[in-house]
Amino acid sequence: MSEKMYEALLYVMLAVTVATAICLLFFILALAGNLMKKSRRLPKMSLLLTAIGALLIGIYGYNHFYNLDFLPKGELNLRAIVSPDGHYEIRTYHYNRLFYRTARAEVVDTRSEKGRTIYFNDYDRSPAVSWLDHHIVKIGRETLDISKNEVYDFRNQTQKHKALPPQGRI
Repeated sequence: MSEKMYEALLYVMLAVTVATAICLLFFILALAGNLMKKSRRLPKMSLLLTAIGALLIGIYGYNHFYNLDFLPKGELNLRAIVSPDGHYEIRTYHYNRLFYRTARAEVVDTRSEKGRTIYFNDYDRSPAVSWLDHHIVKIGRETLDISKNEVYDFRNQTQKHKALPPQGRI
C-alpha cells in the first residue's frame, strides 16, 4: 500500500470515528429521552450506525496495530541483501512521511518473487542486514529465523529502544 493511500485511509477512518461518536451521542440522547417519557422504544437506527462505525474502527485499529501487511510500502533503500544460498533476499525500506522515523524489511523468495514483511522498527532508517546462515538473518538488533516465520514488530514489544540500531546504507 502506498503512503498516500495509507494516509487517505487514515483520514477516512478519522471521519468514521467522528461520525460514530456523533451517532453514539444521538443514541444516548434518544435513549435518555425515551426513558424520561417512559417509552420502551429503542432508537434502532442510531444503535445500528454506532455498531457499524465501531466495527469499522475495530477492524482498522487491529490492522493498524497488529498487521504487518497493512503497512505502507515505503522507499526502497540502496540494495537488497541476498542469502548465502541465493534463495532469499532482504529488502529494507524507509519512510519520509507518515512513519518518518521507522524502517521496514521484507524477505523475498527469489524463485517465486513473493515477499512478506518480517521487520518493522521505530527509530530506524536503514537497518544493517547480515545473514548468519541460510535461514537466519540479523536486521538491526534483531535475529530472525526465516524458516520459522519469525517477525519483529516494535509495536508489540514491552521494552522500547530509543537509540538507533546498527545502520546500513540508504
